[in-house]
Amino acid sequence: MISFNDYEDEDENGKVDWTAYYKAQVDAGEKCRQCGDHIIFPKGFLTTCQNCLDLIGSSDEREHERMIRCPHCVYTFSPEEYTMDEEMVVACPQCDKEFIVTVRVTYHFTSPKVIWEGEEE
Repeated sequence: MISFNDYEDEDENGKVDWTAYYKAQVDAGEKCRQCGDHIIFPKGFLTTCQNCLDLIGSSDEREHERMIRCPHCVYTFSPEEYTMDEEMVVACPQCDKEFIVTVRVTYHFTSPKVIWEGEEE
């Protein structure tokens, strides 16, 4: 398993080269080379997660958390960030053809730790 400690720069007080660390994770098969998701049981070589394989390998309508697939040339890419649920027209960066994607946005909230009576904040 790749460790970020291997990518710390001793000359810069332990600053981590996150780009090199991420690339090493992808090269080792720990992260998907398409979308960057962690792969649960890495095989030790470049690989693609099951969600990306489903997106790439099927002609049916598919959902993915980070990637969309052009229905014309099958190119996959990450769209811009969207903040609302809607259908929108997207242009493929590979073939320049337009198509409609459905965007669904979800939110997750983190509540702060409970402060019990007598505890300091």
